[in-house]
Amino acid sequence: LSARAGCVNWSPEIGHHDSESISKLTENAGTSDEQFVQLLEKTYPQIRKVLNEEEPPFSKLMEEWPLLFSKKAIFWHFNKLTNSDIHLMDLITSKCNKITSFLKTKLKNDF
Repeated sequence: LSARAGCVNWSPEIGHHDSESISKLTENAGTSDEQFVQLLEKTYPQIRKVLNEEEPPFSKLMEEWPLLFSKKAIFWHFNKLTNSDIHLMDLITSKCNKITSFLKTKLKNDF
């Protein structure tokens, strides 16, 4: 099974940001959700490059990309990588029994 399974944005094209400007972006990220998402959008290609080229040590990722280690960033990255909402998947899983029961009842009533 490929590591890319389910990924729609595995290796995006790198823009014109150099590492210095990326560092400044991460330092000046601000605290608003909008600024945080803008930062994630701008750095996503560089982050994917680092993750795809080698399996970097966890400590190196923590040092170079600390913004990745928040729940908000993980959910955002998953959505960008797979084009799937991780919350929707959780919701479907939690409601699976109710959905299945409803569909079985519906099928019985239709025939």
